[in-house]
Amino acid sequence: LRRDGVGGASESFDHEPGNVPLPAQFLKLVGRKASADSGGLYRYRPLSKWNLGEGQGLQDDFQRWAWTQLEAQDRPAPGGPVAWKSVWRVEDMNGESTLRMMRADPASAQACVQCHNALEMRPAVQALRLQQGAPAGRQWQQHQLLGALEVQVPLAPVEALAAEQRSQVLGAVMALVAAGMMM
Repeated sequence: LRRDGVGGASESFDHEPGNVPLPAQFLKLVGRKASADSGGLYRYRPLSKWNLGEGQGLQDDFQRWAWTQLEAQDRPAPGGPVAWKSVWRVEDMNGESTLRMMRADPASAQACVQCHNALEMRPAVQALRLQQGAPAGRQWQQHQLLGALEVQVPLAPVEALAAEQRSQVLGAVMALVAAGMMM
């Protein structure tokens, strides 16, 4: 961006004309918009054990369990991309059967690693980590687990949509069979 005469990625992009959000901030904006525009068919949300924003870390049993499953796949010094396996389960949320799935969002670029590592060295962040009971001064390498994406899909609307489509397909097949028998 700077090469083109525009700002750059900045954590305070919304107060700096010409700048854009950091990738993690961008994912949060996409998650909010996608969830709002899905008509209740799904909820999409980036999250991480390491998120600094209030209410943006791991908040419930599924998220803590799934994060632990992803951490078990992480490598201390990955030589290249890790073959991450998504984690999922169906559980009751607000009286609705819901598919919850989490997939890794690793540090894909060296720029991400450098930015997060610099952030972790700030005294305020280190104090927050100690307050949270997390190790202060964590330093990542490219391809390591940095964040994750959670998708929640309430199954009742999916089942209703599948039943409607099944009826439409069955009606079309019956019409074709009836038309074929008349010929």
